[in-house]
Amino acid sequence: MIRIVLTAVISLILSACSTLEPQPVVVDLSADQQVVTDLPPDYEIEDVRRLPQDFVRYAALPTSRPLDTVCRDFLFSEFRRKYFAPWSGSKPLSNIPGAVLAMQEHARKDWYGDNKRKVPRKIRDELLANCDLEGFPSRNLMAVAIVPTSMRVLPTERPFVVTPDDFPFDVLQNAGLKINEPLRVLHLSADGIWVFAETVDANGWVPLRDIGFIQENLAAEWSRKEQVVIVKDLALIRDRQEQLALRAKVGTIVPFSGESADAYEVSVAVKSANSGVREIKVRVPKSSAKRFPLTVDRETVALIGNQLIGKPYGWGSFIRAMTVINSSGIYICHSGYGFRGAPTTRLIPGKTFLFPA
Repeated sequence: MIRIVLTAVISLILSACSTLEPQPVVVDLSADQQVVTDLPPDYEIEDVRRLPQDFVRYAALPTSRPLDTVCRDFLFSEFRRKYFAPWSGSKPLSNIPGAVLAMQEHARKDWYGDNKRKVPRKIRDELLANCDLEGFPSRNLMAVAIVPTSMRVLPTERPFVVTPDDFPFDVLQNAGLKINEPLRVLHLSADGIWVFAETVDANGWVPLRDIGFIQENLAAEWSRKEQVVIVKDLALIRDRQEQLALRAKVGTIVPFSGESADAYEVSVAVKSANSGVREIKVRVPKSSAKRFPLTVDRETVALIGNQLIGKPYGWGSFIRAMTVINSSGIYICHSGYGFRGAPTTRLIPGKTFLFPA
């Protein structure tokens, strides 16, 4: 399922995915023709050879006039309302009958596993039984992601694919979650290892170890706080005293608590007793983060966009890799919502490249 969020007005087409080394070398043959010279032979399609894979070039193109203050404030308000929606209201945000039907249909169909063999019917039946659909949903609890993780159609980390060679296009992968992302937990698996959780635009099974239940007063406080957004992909979030160390993706949002000359102090949720969470404060270098939201201009669009180029590809953030839907990072950083599956992104095996509209 593609995670859907509202739209920000950005006139660039973006994408992600491939290795960081080596960086493409662009040779200027003429004023309007570029050639990328160091791509492997199996990636040398004409568009990639002729179009520079650098957001700076496209951010410099003529754009529509910038958002006025009223429009910008409206988008920001709508973003916050939707982002924190799992912590407000009392009813599920998800289409519950649709979610149940998806589980049943995926358990009924034939799929291949990561060993390129068909997934036995017995395993699929066991997964469906673990969903414990009788009485679904049975919970209504506020929670938060404490590590980057995934939302799955069925409670398993093993991939299901259509054909033996379809990896990494895992049909069980609904969406990726960033740290501190607000959630509402609706159900617990029969074995107690998984929870069925939702955001405003996605739902699925998440390992219980990857989330924590947040107290109402802390959720309310975070919902009111100013925020910081990660602008350097896989930025290190670390606190030696708390034994916390993880990598945050571009677009990760954290509550702002203070700042020094070279760093922001931000709040992060960590696990506490009984699967709860407590708040700790950590420092994030200003080279890795900015106050949220960013101003939509050529500099910031290029800054975020270039974080999405040259990363390994993973379907729907599967195996923690970059994905087409991570192009939403550029919208999130500028306080907008956009399709996390960009229809204008072109893919070739293993890489994603930048193509102007």
